[in-house]
Amino acid sequence: MQNDKFLSVSVMTQYISRKFEQDPYMQTAYVKGEVSNVNHHRSGHVYFRLKDADAVINCALFSRNKRGLSFDLEEGQSVLVTGKIGVYKQQGSYQLIVTHVELDGLGQLFAKLEKDRKELESNGYFDLQHKKPIPEYPEKIGILTSISGAVRGDMLTTLERRYPLAQATIIDTRVQGVGSIDSVIKNLKYADSLGFDVLILARGGGSIEDLWTFNEKEVALQVFHTSTPIITGVGHEPDTTLVDYVSDLRAATPTAAIERAVKNVVDIFERIETFKLHMNKRMRTILDRKHQLLKQTTSHKIEHPSNLYQFQKIHLDHLVEKLMRSIDSNLHDKKKALSYVEQGLLSLSPKRDIRHYSERLANLNVSLNRQTEKNIDSKKKQHEHLLRLLNSLSPTEVLLRGYSYTEKQGEIIKRIDQVEVDDEISTTVTDGIIRSTVIGVNKK
Repeated sequence: MQNDKFLSVSVMTQYISRKFEQDPYMQTAYVKGEVSNVNHHRSGHVYFRLKDADAVINCALFSRNKRGLSFDLEEGQSVLVTGKIGVYKQQGSYQLIVTHVELDGLGQLFAKLEKDRKELESNGYFDLQHKKPIPEYPEKIGILTSISGAVRGDMLTTLERRYPLAQATIIDTRVQGVGSIDSVIKNLKYADSLGFDVLILARGGGSIEDLWTFNEKEVALQVFHTSTPIITGVGHEPDTTLVDYVSDLRAATPTAAIERAVKNVVDIFERIETFKLHMNKRMRTILDRKHQLLKQTTSHKIEHPSNLYQFQKIHLDHLVEKLMRSIDSNLHDKKKALSYVEQGLLSLSPKRDIRHYSERLANLNVSLNRQTEKNIDSKKKQHEHLLRLLNSLSPTEVLLRGYSYTEKQGEIIKRIDQVEVDDEISTTVTDGIIRSTVIGVNKK
């Protein structure tokens, strides 16, 4: 076998390297992918891999090209890379020699988000000392969300079921797309001036792009500077936006935000009943103890037993009276609270509103009928006027007043130079047409 047809490893590698160097597509290559296996070498160079779902390529970013990089390469970043393909002869592998790197799409947004998050955190915006307490029993709740989304209905239904005593006001807010940042900021300022007990900033689930308004730094700052306690419920359970870090309380979803804002009225009633049972039990225990003490005192055989327990009896009567007053006072307070809850529930009955809107509908129906009749009369008079005007402009009306018009071969004669001697012409009058021949033409 002849050995001269076999190439050495180095010659084959040089040949492959030359092929890469001669291919223009390999000398200026544009590649996008996910960064992995980042190695920041002490020489200043950065070695990493660029991968997608099906392949991986080794990359080298030398220190001279790294100087123009505006961010640090990290695992998981989606990047756009420009460079040239070269052969690493010592390992017999090819690699991408990187000349430029930039973040791809969402990667740029996430880089900005992380920068803003670190800045706000370092300035203390996330500290617990800035979190305002959420009132235990809010009466007025302001909800900032879009009135066109399903979130609004879900939140109001949950509030009605859990705590119907609270009054909720929906402030229609653009929560995504163009103008959403200004809408959220403006409505936060407006809601903060209305005296609500608590505010809820809410938006249903969606893509990260749909939720990005709530990752904007200026929106987060407005949430932080809002004087009214504010709960954020943006997206679903895994979604955490920048406003969630600065709000007073973060809920996983809009519905969960309502549940965090108010207690369940059923639980409140159960707590009242438990307290009543506890008070009755406590009262019976004290009375039993005092009664036992009294029995023990009167059981002693002494010459004048009344001298032994006379003052104790007075003190006991005083304590019993004080205890009964306390019990009566507590029961009165609880009855008053129950009465308040019952009145609140009764105030939610739709009967009064139905009666009010029925009367209003009847009045509107009467007004509508009157306005309709008025409009019909007006249109009828207008129609008669236009009809008279149209008749006055009719050619027939003009002819009735003694006027006529003359034609030559279907063309109306307006000037004397349109006819000549012996031309046949037709003159139209009210009741017919006169046909004649021109015997002479005289100019004025």
